[in-house]
Amino acid sequence: MVAAQWTAILVFQLLVHNASCGHHALAAHADQAEYSDHGDDSAYRDHGEQSDHSAHAGQREGTVHGDHGDHSTHADQRDRIVHGDHGDHSTHADQSEGTVHGNHGDHSAHANQSKDTDHGDHGDHSAYTDQRERIVHGDHADQSAHADQSEGTVHGDYGDHSAHAIQSEHNVHRDHGDHVAHAEQNKHSAHSDHEDPSDHGDHNGDHSTYTPQHIHSTLGDHEVLSEHSVQGNHSDYGEHSVHDAHSDHGDHSNNENHGKHDAHGERSVSIGHKDHNVQSGPSANFGGRLLERSEHIHATTTSGGVRGRLAWDGNYFAFLGIPYAAAPTGLLRLKAPRPPPAWNGTMAAERTVVCPQQGVGEEDCLVLNVFVPKIKAKRALPVLVYIHGGSFRYGAGPTRGAAPIVEQGVILVTMNYRLGPLGFLCLGIDEAPGNAGLQDQLAALRWVKTNIKNFGGDPNRVTIYGTDSGAACVELLVLSKASTDLFARAVIESGSGSATWAIDDRPLCTAKNFAKAFSVSELEHPHKLLELYQEVPASLLTRVNEKFANTFTDGRYGFAPCVERPFEAVQSVITSPPSEIMRKEPPSGVPLMFIFASLEGLFLKSREYYTLNYMNRMEANFAEFLPSGLNFDNEIKRNEKAAEVRRFYFAKETIENNKLGYLWYFGDSQILRAVVGAAEAHARRGRLVYLMEFAYGGGMRARDPLYASVAQSAPAPAGHAHFNAHVILNNTVQSDSDQLASDRAATLLCNFVKYGEPTPNVTEALPVRWPRLRPPLVPYLRLGDDLQLLEAPYSERIQFWKHLFYDFGKRLSDYEPYFC
Repeated sequence: MVAAQWTAILVFQLLVHNASCGHHALAAHADQAEYSDHGDDSAYRDHGEQSDHSAHAGQREGTVHGDHGDHSTHADQRDRIVHGDHGDHSTHADQSEGTVHGNHGDHSAHANQSKDTDHGDHGDHSAYTDQRERIVHGDHADQSAHADQSEGTVHGDYGDHSAHAIQSEHNVHRDHGDHVAHAEQNKHSAHSDHEDPSDHGDHNGDHSTYTPQHIHSTLGDHEVLSEHSVQGNHSDYGEHSVHDAHSDHGDHSNNENHGKHDAHGERSVSIGHKDHNVQSGPSANFGGRLLERSEHIHATTTSGGVRGRLAWDGNYFAFLGIPYAAAPTGLLRLKAPRPPPAWNGTMAAERTVVCPQQGVGEEDCLVLNVFVPKIKAKRALPVLVYIHGGSFRYGAGPTRGAAPIVEQGVILVTMNYRLGPLGFLCLGIDEAPGNAGLQDQLAALRWVKTNIKNFGGDPNRVTIYGTDSGAACVELLVLSKASTDLFARAVIESGSGSATWAIDDRPLCTAKNFAKAFSVSELEHPHKLLELYQEVPASLLTRVNEKFANTFTDGRYGFAPCVERPFEAVQSVITSPPSEIMRKEPPSGVPLMFIFASLEGLFLKSREYYTLNYMNRMEANFAEFLPSGLNFDNEIKRNEKAAEVRRFYFAKETIENNKLGYLWYFGDSQILRAVVGAAEAHARRGRLVYLMEFAYGGGMRARDPLYASVAQSAPAPAGHAHFNAHVILNNTVQSDSDQLASDRAATLLCNFVKYGEPTPNVTEALPVRWPRLRPPLVPYLRLGDDLQLLEAPYSERIQFWKHLFYDFGKRLSDYEPYFC
């Protein structure tokens, strides 16, 4: 298809009301005794989290945006940007003074501002100044854009982090200026009002049947979703989400070699480098697998040799952008991943790329990153595989900030996987059975199983770790037969496969409602829908997905994992609701560590409070914000229970005057109930389970726009996915107390990875022995200023939700995923 046909202005009508097509939430999470002590009728689910994230590029000053939402696209970064998973974490480098943006107006691209600018009273944002070397953001904050950073930026893992442009080798230019080619795209850049950069695949040269005139607006508000407004409803941060990519890119502007063919027909395998045939010699480490040469290191994979380099932020080597699957383009779009093509010689593994999100990114994005300690180990090292979060539509495998893990003698692997409709379209047909994103994760784990020994890792000591939506993916992989023998342990933070947002119980309705944005006919037949999703460029799909996701106020994200129809030719990931699997299947021997934050709502729904007007909308119609997993016979009963929930969290106060109640409400209903419930459920079935509350916010907590409002009343305001913010992506300058908390968190995590238990020995830093969880929730570890063993976390609030879901949670009989 001709991509230029798709760059017309798109007006996307919010036709998709939350109630359309039943929009039922997660029948899969009912009937589960594990979540409520009420027998088989209780729910095994939880609710949504993050929202949208904007894109900020070319910002000399930087902007720190509110925490759970608008994660942006990052351009003009000298090396690369790693985004975490949850939260709108903004970080900005090279800021002379910093810029704090409020909630009104377009605060996206602010460059060369030498003084602080305060836009509006609701600016959700702190400013970080003049950090040339690196900025590491916690996991849940609004990570906006970081530009002109000499060394790079590491973003926390939990946020809805959007796309990162002009990272390392890639430049995304808009409207004018030099257009730089992205990998796999010979002449295709992300140019506003020009060609679409994303989906060239097998459609190059074809004329799509979905031409611009077929994309009509039916919306009353006539909000234009143009090339300059790719963020959906994020008017405060996102009007210029992919910015002009100011041309301060040095030598990183060309990255067109990857995936092409040279004059001799050979595939050019160097990523951003000229020498395509660096040969690795015999190795002195791990039986010939690794060879260190000054600042470079070489390893072999089943596809060819790779060359890593010494990382800038620690005493370890980094291999970036190693393909673990073929590009899922053309006819491979929406399909399970295929093995990557082989290459000759040695690939310079220095590529950074993000999967399509927010209108940017590349479909040839199925790569992983391997971080190896610079040590002469006597035995193969344990491996931690990190699966990023981001509401199933944002984020990328971090490419920086591995030091806290790797320096403890653990190999860290991070990955990209397909997002949004490209990763989680479920049509119930063998051409699009669903869960392509989960299939990508399985393919990456198979790659690790086969190849990690060549990097010095132990394929039998692999731990998977996810935050937010990544945590939901981890638990689903634990429950899936397709993951047998691929990992030995799992860490699940600030999310769960049992959350109501973790499984789309009406995926066919989701696909149809999303497709209405394109005003196409014949939406009833799945194969006609498939044609649309195969034809529309990835950049356009992901832009429309921003608006679509913002139509949900009940915690759902839109496109999410689904229960697949089994097909003989396709290996399924999940073919039964998680509650059914928990009840019927014998538990695996995989030990689990569950982590929740003391105030999960912080960084989770802070941005929405202002930018999506949640405060006033909740006052007007609180029932609209009830979790998706509840089912009522009529509106009278629904409104009655909504009033009960409102009284429980806000008493007689207004929502504006009880911001702590607001954060408790969303954190409890969407995260806490699911995480604690899942931990108890797995423990009841005999699994080895550890449960931790992370209650240390430190300097990171002040990044949240609502922090100041709740700091005095909240006992320990550590926010959504804050644990990961202090560990994997934490290279910030810290106070002594911050450093102690980070060291403790990293040691607990790495002990679990190494030994299967977090406190094998009592030490000065870890003075307590953390025992396994035994029902009912005894004991759990609380990591705050010190370490405490406690019982039954937040029992009154958790019991409130258990009873509510016991009475009104959806049952398995309500589950009809492919009826719409």
